[in-house]
Amino acid sequence: MSDKPMDHLDLVEAFLNYPSDVDQFPVQYDTLRQAQEADDQVLDLLEDKALYFVKTIGGHKLVCRRLRGDQWRIVLPNSLVPDTIEWYHVHLGHPGITRTHATIGAYFYAPKLLQKIQTRIQQCGPCRRQKGGRWGYGHLPEGSDYPGPFEQVAVDCIGPWKIKIVRRDPIKVFALTCTCTGSNLTELARLDNKTSEHVTIKFENTWLCRYPRPARRMCTRSRRRIHWCSISSHAGNQWHSICPNYCQESYGQFYC
Repeated sequence: MSDKPMDHLDLVEAFLNYPSDVDQFPVQYDTLRQAQEADDQVLDLLEDKALYFVKTIGGHKLVCRRLRGDQWRIVLPNSLVPDTIEWYHVHLGHPGITRTHATIGAYFYAPKLLQKIQTRIQQCGPCRRQKGGRWGYGHLPEGSDYPGPFEQVAVDCIGPWKIKIVRRDPIKVFALTCTCTGSNLTELARLDNKTSEHVTIKFENTWLCRYPRPARRMCTRSRRRIHWCSISSHAGNQWHSICPNYCQESYGQFYC
């Protein structure tokens, strides 16, 4: 920390995004003690001496719950649960259910706390407006980057699949998939092995010899070691990567 006095504008800027629609800290020790004494359900918990006990914290006697080992949490009365969830959720910057529950659960215990946090966050207006959900709203914009027919081809290797044959050893099947992203036309060719030379021949015989040569291609971006093949197009472009040897990887675009 610096001994230099802070400028007034810097002090104001530090609290620029501080929420102003939330009351003071709802779980102060004095507030907790009064709420616990007024809650009959919390007082009844003391009958279970194995799980609940009274601990002096900050000069106040509070009901706590034992956990594994020497861990314990302060029992949070039902009357303070909504305000506590609201205070932590807003002051932490509207985190998700897991982070909010982990923060509150590190100090307090309340029955069905996770379900109550989930209900509150699912009803939070700023979270619903600002955080992207799984499903979009309204109509999707018109796509302007879709290629024309045979302009772009997506190539991938899939498998292996094990096929059981009666009275014989099971066989493994690999296949090469070639899909036109403009028309969704798909061709499959069985592979005898996963070498780059063999995959190149299959790609040429299955696609390049039957359809117009595409200008762009798509292939998987894998973290594993992949054998690639190089093919020169009629226009003189060098295709540096055509066929990977593994399937079920996320597609990534590579342009010539």
